[in-house]
Amino acid sequence: MFGKGSRSRIGTIVWKEFLHIIREPRTLGIILVMPVVQLVLFGYALTFDIKHIPMAVYDLDKSSKSRDLIGKFKSAKNFDLSLYLNSREQIARSLDQGRAKIVLVIPKNFAREIEAGRKVPVQVLIDGADPTLGRVGLGYSAVILQLYSRKITLQALKRQGISLRELTPIDGRQRVWYNPELKSVNFIVPGLMALLLMMIPAVLTAVAIVEEKEKGTIEQIIVSPVRTFELMLGKIAPYLVIAAFDALLISLVGTLVFNVPLRGSILLLAATTALYMLCTVSIGLLFSTLADSMQAAMMMVWMATMLPSFMLSGFVFPIASMPKIIQLVTYIVPAKYFLVIVRAIFLKGVGFSLIWMQALALGVFAFFLIAVTSLRFRKRLE
Repeated sequence: MFGKGSRSRIGTIVWKEFLHIIREPRTLGIILVMPVVQLVLFGYALTFDIKHIPMAVYDLDKSSKSRDLIGKFKSAKNFDLSLYLNSREQIARSLDQGRAKIVLVIPKNFAREIEAGRKVPVQVLIDGADPTLGRVGLGYSAVILQLYSRKITLQALKRQGISLRELTPIDGRQRVWYNPELKSVNFIVPGLMALLLMMIPAVLTAVAIVEEKEKGTIEQIIVSPVRTFELMLGKIAPYLVIAAFDALLISLVGTLVFNVPLRGSILLLAATTALYMLCTVSIGLLFSTLADSMQAAMMMVWMATMLPSFMLSGFVFPIASMPKIIQLVTYIVPAKYFLVIVRAIFLKGVGFSLIWMQALALGVFAFFLIAVTSLRFRKRLE
C-alpha cells in the first residue's frame, strides 16, 4: 500500500513527534499524570451514592416508640442524626443555616395513637435547595417510615392471630443484574474512560500542528516532498500510541483501585477503544488546521470535546430525559456511542453482536473526520 519512500517519510515524522514528546516535560506530565489524577478525583468525588445527610429531630412525644422510630433513622448510614430540636422555631433556623437537610417531626401522643390502631401523621421536612439531595432524602425517609409502619402492622396482626401471607398473595422478589450493589462507581468509572479518552488525545493532537505554525516549521513541511496523507499518518500515529497507553492506564486504575468488574472481552474492548481513539485524535487534528495559536486550539478542542462529552453523552444526565431537540444533537457526539460500548463490555460482558451499531457509528465518525481533515490539510499545503 505504501512505497518505501512513503514509509520512510511517515517514519521520520513519527520519530520527530516522539522526540518532541519525550523532550517536553509538560507533555509527558499530561500523558502520564493527568488521566490518573482526573480518574481518581472524579471517581471519588463524583458519586450518586448520597450518604450522611445532616438530620434533625423534633420529638414531641418522647416515648419508647418515638425513640424506636428515631433509632431506625440513626441506624441508616444515609443520615447523620446529630441535632435535637426543642421548638418549632428551631426547625426553620436549622434548615436555613444548613445544619440540617432533613427534619423529622414526631407529634405528641404518637405512641398512644399507634397503640389505639389509628394513623399518626409523621412530618418530614426536607431542604429542597439541592434537588438531588432532596429527592434522595425524601426516598430514604419514605422507605424507613414504610418499613417501620409495616413492622407495627405485623405486630398488630400477630396479636390477632392473622398471618401476613393471608393478606399478601403476591410475593415480589427483586434482583439487580450487572451491578447488584448499585454502586455508582461502577457506572461512573467506565464513563470517565470515555470522557478522558475524548479530551486528552484530542488536545495533544491539536497542539501538534499548531506548534508547527507558531515555530514557523510548517512552511518547511509545505515545500518538502511529504504528501498530505503521510503528514496526517505521521502526526496521528504517536498520539494513537499515547492514547492507547492512557486507555490501558485508565482501565488498570478502574479495575484495581475502584474494583470495577471487567466482564467482557479485553480484545473487544481494545478494538473498540482504538476506533474511538481514532475519532478523538482526528478531532484534535481537524481543529489544529482551524486554529492559529496553541491557546485557541486548546480552547476550541475543550469546547468541542469536554462539554459535549460530559453533558450530552449520557455520562451524567440520561439522554431520554433531555428535550427532543437536544436528543437529536447527541447523535453527533462520539462519546455517546463509546459510552454504551464501554459500559456494556465492563458491566454486562456483551459481545460484538450487541454493540456493532455503536461501533459502526464510531467508524463513520472516524472516516468523516479523517476525510474533512485531509481536505483541510490539502488546501493548506497547496
